[in-house]
Parts: sequence; structure tokens; C-alpha cells
Amino acid sequence: LARLRAGLAGVEGVHELSLWGPDHARVGIVSFVVDGFTAREVAETLSGEYGIGVRDGKFCAHPFVRHLLGAKDGGCDDVTASAVRASIGIGSTTEHVDRLIEALRDLVTRR
Repeated sequence: LARLRAGLAGVEGVHELSLWGPDHARVGIVSFVVDGFTAREVAETLSGEYGIGVRDGKFCAHPFVRHLLGAKDGGCDDVTASAVRASIGIGSTTEHVDRLIEALRDLVTRR
């Protein structure tokens, strides 16, 4: 988790979403947005071009995600008021995290 969060923080244009700040206890889930791309575009690119699975949307937490994004509106179909979520677990390796970070670095160069 620390490697993922540090890696995301090191990619210009990638912004982690968090209500409680960086020092609060966390589970292996990180939500983020990428400047210049919808969450759906990020998820589809990561999957289609890099073989990396992430989730995009509002994660059954529409009001919360809108709050984190500072969006007043954003119904179910509003892809601009959504985020990307990367989850890590017992089977995740440093290679998996590094592949995601490198893919995001590559993606942001396309802006």
C-alpha cells in the first residue's frame, strides 16, 4: 500500500482521493483521478493496453465520491464525477504495483 500511494504521488497529474489525509490508517484500496482523462478512459486504457484491472465509477458511494471530487452534481451516468480504484491484496506483488505506476506515467504523457 505504501509503495502504491508513493508511486501515485510521484506521477504528475494523478491525484489520490482521501477524506482523512495521508497519515490515517488505510486498507489496500486507493482511489484516484488523472488530469485530462475520465475515470472510464483510464480504466479502459489500463485494461486494454496494459492488462491491468482497476475499477472506475462511484463504487456504490455516489455522494461520497462526489464530495471527494468537489462535484455538486453527477448522477449515475456522469463519467466526469467518477474515479479510478486500485485494490491490492495478499496476491498483489511489487511488480503489480510498479506496472500500474509505469502505465499511469505513460498515460499522462498522452495529455
